[in-house]
Amino acid sequence: MSTNRVRVAVSVTSKASPERAFEVLVNPSWQSKWMLGTTTYAVSGQTQAPEVGTKMVAFTGVLGVGFLDLMTVTELDPPRRWVVEHNGKIVRGDGIFTVDPHGSGSTITWIDDVDLPFGIIGRLGWIVVRPAIKWGFQLSMNRLAALLDAESTPAG
Repeated sequence: MSTNRVRVAVSVTSKASPERAFEVLVNPSWQSKWMLGTTTYAVSGQTQAPEVGTKMVAFTGVLGVGFLDLMTVTELDPPRRWVVEHNGKIVRGDGIFTVDPHGSGSTITWIDDVDLPFGIIGRLGWIVVRPAIKWGFQLSMNRLAALLDAESTPAG
């Protein structure tokens, strides 16, 4: 692991089956419903369940200020694991999503192993922004679990 590589990992549990959790997790059109400040588009390949080789782009930001995250799907093992390679100018590294059975539901984990940009400035800045990044990831995953649990709970 390079000195500029960092890891952020968060998990949630959901009432949804691993199959349903995975289906929602990897679908770009659903990601904007749970992923904080992010809209994802498949630009080549499958759009509902991006497969290996699919190129994707995500815009992350607020009020039009942010960055583009270019990605390529490098691994797909439904309903267990989905990996993308971040290959943009700002974000470079791996995004890993796993889904594991948990009782009658699932545990969903999001890991980003990324290289910090901007050399020493990036390493120093990481000390400051890491808590906010982890908070945003956890908030996003909590939103995903709430979305899945809402559809898994019978109306009544």
